[in-house]
Amino acid sequence: MACADYEVLIEDSAEADLSGIVSYITANLSSPGAAQGIYDLIKQRITSLDQSPARCALVRFEPHRSRGVRWISAGNYQVFLIINEATCQVHILRILYARRLWERLL
Repeated sequence: MACADYEVLIEDSAEADLSGIVSYITANLSSPGAAQGIYDLIKQRITSLDQSPARCALVRFEPHRSRGVRWISAGNYQVFLIINEATCQVHILRILYARRLWERLL
């Protein structure tokens, strides 16, 4: 079944990642404005996944690739997701800094 629209679900781990990103930028970098900008960008990228989420590339590394893990960039961060075609849902798994060794964190 092809889905016209997808429900985007943000998993607890991704919510915690986003909260941590905003807190770090606000507290450690003393930049609440930048934190809000990053938050808005990430949320916009996530929200856009209700349409054509398969446009996101599969990750290159196993076993994540075989599990269907995909990613989309949001500034210096990567949003990792899995698409469930049977339920027309996109599950946001993690939101990680692009330069981290994320393969171990998924």
